[in-house]
Amino acid sequence: MKFSYLKQLSYLDIAFHIVTLIIISIASIDGSYTTNIQTLIAISVFSSLGFIASVSQLKWFLFFFLGGLFLDLIMLRICASTNFSLATEMYFIIFISKILQFFYIAYYNIKHEKDPNITKLSCLAWHLVFIRMYIGLMLVCHCIAKLFLGEQVRSGAVVFFKSLGFSHPVEMVLLAGICEFFGALGLGLGTFTRVSSLATGLFLLIVTITGNHFTLAFSGYEYQLLWCVFAFSFFVSGSQNFSVDGILRYKIENCPKGKNKSKLGKFILNITK
Repeated sequence: MKFSYLKQLSYLDIAFHIVTLIIISIASIDGSYTTNIQTLIAISVFSSLGFIASVSQLKWFLFFFLGGLFLDLIMLRICASTNFSLATEMYFIIFISKILQFFYIAYYNIKHEKDPNITKLSCLAWHLVFIRMYIGLMLVCHCIAKLFLGEQVRSGAVVFFKSLGFSHPVEMVLLAGICEFFGALGLGLGTFTRVSSLATGLFLLIVTITGNHFTLAFSGYEYQLLWCVFAFSFFVSGSQNFSVDGILRYKIENCPKGKNKSKLGKFILNITK
């Protein structure tokens, strides 16, 4: 697909990533930013992967745009949670740039509905894509503290899980964080969406039940239940083409004749519909 302003936004995205990497490196070396080793490793890994994704999206746009959005949101949350103000501001700008790219793509796609080079999505389809991505990516905000901010931050969740009666609260906190991480990866990026939808919906339902939201007065169970319903709904609708599933379907359907009829090809096509 060709978009007149998309490359400019992508180059701007790369520039901000370079500046942010320099800021993180200088702050870590001169000691102006200090944190635990686990968080420092997470910042190093995710910031580097985010930069690689921003460069790679110039050639392979959709996959690395989705991956970059996921990685940049992780970095935004980590930096904000550890009071790394300057890096937080930079990643906020990067994240807004990604959101602008998304809405520009949706606008261009709807406006140029007769362009034969564009896979057309309806307004309703884009609406579903936006809701799916929002639901999935918001899980990032929940998994960060459980997985990447160290034991001191995680201890609050451990105390809460212990109060619920879990005999191994540390392990359960980590398990919940992993479920949320892969839920964000599945729904947010549209990766094996139907399976991810079912797994994430079941996870959220279990959280609602074990958290006693149905039995405690004024617990607000309808909020948790609403998230469950939203997650389960994509088991029916699937991911649409603006997703990793869409990329996989396109690659298999356009691979050399015969290969798309292999057992693996048929399996991937069925699971990504």
